[in-house]
Amino acid sequence: MITHESPLRPHGVYGCSKAWGEAVGRYYADSFGISVICVRFGWIPASNRPGPKRSYAVWCSHRDATQMVDKCISAPDRLRFDIFFAVSNNKYNYRDLTHARDVVGFVPQDSAELYR
Repeated sequence: MITHESPLRPHGVYGCSKAWGEAVGRYYADSFGISVICVRFGWIPASNRPGPKRSYAVWCSHRDATQMVDKCISAPDRLRFDIFFAVSNNKYNYRDLTHARDVVGFVPQDSAELYR
């Protein structure tokens, strides 16, 4: 299970840019007291359905993505910096959602399994 504290292992320049964005967010939170919440979304297709079989573990429904954004916007002011994964409640999920549940109350409502 990958957690928000797992070492970063980008798989290319795109992943490196995401890691850099999180580092910049941390800098601004620490240096200027700005609240920065980073969300590592899974796959959110326009069709709102999982696609290829490999996408079932990382699929995030529109409803679950919206819930995560709402939870982050409503987060307590004391939350200065954090990182959360956002995927639906998928059987083969390998990203830890416990931290997001415990800190902002994110509980995914959908599951890719409904589309098998």
